[in-house]
Amino acid sequence: MLVPAAFDTAVLRDLAARGRLPFPLHGLVRPADARPAANGHGGATDDLAGRLAGLAEADQARLLLDLVRAEAAAALGFPDAAAIDREQGFMDMGFDSLTAVELRNRLGARTGRRLPATLLFDHPTPDALAGHLRAVVAPASGDGTDGLSQLDRLEAALPAILGDRDSRGRVADRLRDMLTRLDGAVAAELRERAADRLDGASDDDLFDLIDKELGGT
Repeated sequence: MLVPAAFDTAVLRDLAARGRLPFPLHGLVRPADARPAANGHGGATDDLAGRLAGLAEADQARLLLDLVRAEAAAALGFPDAAAIDREQGFMDMGFDSLTAVELRNRLGARTGRRLPATLLFDHPTPDALAGHLRAVVAPASGDGTDGLSQLDRLEAALPAILGDRDSRGRVADRLRDMLTRLDGAVAAELRERAADRLDGASDDDLFDLIDKELGGT
């Protein structure tokens, strides 16, 4: 549907230069007017990773939540991040397939990571998405065994936990919740790997996969 509307092109160019132009208006500004997106080879992404590396876990979580809220507000055309509730679902805020892809692209440029197209569906609130980005961009420090070391300490404390009738039920609930979140992260990674394989597959590869899965000849 065509609708007559008056736009101030100078304002649109300014919004594009600051990366805040709403997605539906991108066609009204020449690509040369827009700010080049950051990538994983320098600029904003390196600065983000460096800032996260020097912060405590709580501060990392706060910074990434602020980032998600700011980019979500920009994708929806809101004036600032105050309009984004950290616990509200993205779809409830007004995101659709186009703006979901725009937010994915914005966050991918800021983090320097290739994020899946299902990002907002796998992590449906700003809180959940910020937590996912922290796991992707700022993994736990150490030699990769830190998480296992903590599990070793938990296992060593298990006899005391089993003997405490008042708290062992709560501990069991916490562990089940953690396992559910871990299973979700593993499943999301498997989906992302499968999507990457499909993106690079030829027609012959796809038909061969269908034949193998469905028993075709």
